[in-house]
Amino acid sequence: MAQSIYALLVGINNYPSHITDLAGCVNDVGNVRGYLRDTFGDSAHIVELLDSDANRENVIREFRDHLGKAQAGDVALFQYAGHGAQWKSAPEFSSFNPSGWDEGLVLHDSRNGNNYDLADKELPILLAETAKNGPHISVWMDCCHSGSATRTAADFSQLTKRQTHTVNEPRPLESYLDGYYSLMLQSGNPIYLPSSRHILLAACDRKQKAWEGKNHQGIFTQSLMATLNNPGQDLSYASLFLRCREFVRNHVINQDPQFETYAGFRAYSGFLGQNTNVTSGRCTVIFDPKSHRWQLNRGAIHGLSTDPDHVTTMEVYSVANLEASLGTARTTQIGAQTSSLQFDGFNPEQGHQYQAELTSMPSAPMPVALIAEVEVRIDVDNIMREPSGQIREFVLVETDCPTTYIVRVEADTWRIEHRETEKLIAGARGDSRDCALHVFDSLNRIAHWERTLGLQNHDTKLDAADIDFHLVEIDDADIEHRVDAPDFTFDVKQDGDMFREKLKARNTTAQELHFSLMYLGQDYSVAVPCNMAVDPTNEAFELVFPTDDAKESPFLFASLDKGESEAQCFLKLLVSTERVDDFLLQTAGVEDFGRIKDFNSDTRGMSFGAAPKEKITHNNEWFTQTISIPVIRQNGAVRKDKDVDLANGKIVIKANPALTAAVSMASEN
Repeated sequence: MAQSIYALLVGINNYPSHITDLAGCVNDVGNVRGYLRDTFGDSAHIVELLDSDANRENVIREFRDHLGKAQAGDVALFQYAGHGAQWKSAPEFSSFNPSGWDEGLVLHDSRNGNNYDLADKELPILLAETAKNGPHISVWMDCCHSGSATRTAADFSQLTKRQTHTVNEPRPLESYLDGYYSLMLQSGNPIYLPSSRHILLAACDRKQKAWEGKNHQGIFTQSLMATLNNPGQDLSYASLFLRCREFVRNHVINQDPQFETYAGFRAYSGFLGQNTNVTSGRCTVIFDPKSHRWQLNRGAIHGLSTDPDHVTTMEVYSVANLEASLGTARTTQIGAQTSSLQFDGFNPEQGHQYQAELTSMPSAPMPVALIAEVEVRIDVDNIMREPSGQIREFVLVETDCPTTYIVRVEADTWRIEHRETEKLIAGARGDSRDCALHVFDSLNRIAHWERTLGLQNHDTKLDAADIDFHLVEIDDADIEHRVDAPDFTFDVKQDGDMFREKLKARNTTAQELHFSLMYLGQDYSVAVPCNMAVDPTNEAFELVFPTDDAKESPFLFASLDKGESEAQCFLKLLVSTERVDDFLLQTAGVEDFGRIKDFNSDTRGMSFGAAPKEKITHNNEWFTQTISIPVIRQNGAVRKDKDVDLANGKIVIKANPALTAAVSMASEN
């Protein structure tokens, strides 16, 4: 827990007549003030600047005088709720600010006379001054254009945007905070923005609008307060971010909260200096002599974001001393299982191995709605707070949130269900803690499956058209027919039917590539039946997998559950310039899939043999291709002289002397 919290809370509802008034900003400040006092008591030292008191002079003075009191072990918190806006930047910033705009805070007198907004190039100066004493710095912005507000380099019904008019006249360089940048140029130095270790909690991306609701609260601040008043699992910034983003997205279209860490601030650290048991885990950093790059042993298959706008950051440590940071690093390229790095603040030595701890925000976990009584929710919150030894890949949200999966608790029975189909995936009955841990483990497996299914590289330099991955159907005369449709349906006539179709591919690039074929089963298992190096070839080849019997099909569909007429599985091909470690992708399915109690867990979907081992190359490029395979049980056949009954007689297909056909029944997506 922090020794003391120094908070500067700024909220502006009533602006001068040439700027539109707002309604929820003062309430936002009141809500934060109440939280700080209830949580930290006498340790919270709070200064509020509201409406006309929130002028440029007062905000800058209190930033320096009040927040400047925070020392090492303390927290300095700056909250702003009001209008955000763009103002044309001074032309001297063009070398590192190609957009040509400042994103700033519109203070009460910002646009009176010769006054200016508090720009995103001025906040870093104030933060750097505060950071000199070493406090934990947290910045909260509930305004438009708030994302990257501290950076170092259509309207909706019943909602009001926190944005005012743009100013197209460029600001003079000397107008930025005490002539800071003019003095920099005069001293012969190039312009640069000062850096400080802090975290920014922003209501939206810098290109988006922030909204306040008819209840006179900012949607973003409301999400913060809702999460803080019901924290659930350990309250790290990372978990707070994920839950707040889900809240906002369920209330507003096109507003995506951003939590941005700077200069090595730890995303998994406790919120406002509070204790947390959640850690990001340690990673290994080594120099790869083949690619001549420093690499992190984490990639897309571990959950690192492949969004080209997202950069993963980390603290770097010597293996001999895991307490003192050597500096920071950031990803320059996300590979399938390793990522390339650039270091900031120090030069690593080749031949040495380092440890890294991730500091940036994680990719969003899978949201799961919890339907339960209040007492059960309290139990769940307490269990989620217990140290788990791992970062959970799911987050429990409110019942009415639009999620694919739900957890339903009634009496002593816990059920994981698919929301749309209401199909039972897994469950448990008995003691709350035992049930919860069983359900949490199942949800992590489901989340891994969903993440693997969605795995893709948005920024690959490989051309997917150079890899031809397709199915080939084999008819009764053993003649092959290419299947070009994205979906292929496998009809099960009887239990144990053989999958006689073939999977084929070809590599028409100029280099050897590695093909990792993943099978995603209906029980949420992920298997890798094939992992092989493929030389360039113009001819399609069959993806062959070892089996005990050379005459046996490499794929064998097990029987569908009793009463089930259909299932769904996926084949996903990961193409990479490096060999992917199978064990990082493979995972067992949900334990006791489809059952409340233990049952005989026969293999479902396809079964495979072992994967061949092949040589490796490292260029860190990859992409994926997916084939969806619905598995349908044939319900019979239309014959010339016999009707076919389906759905317990509710559907009857009459005999037709001119028609003979197999019949299957499936739901419509």
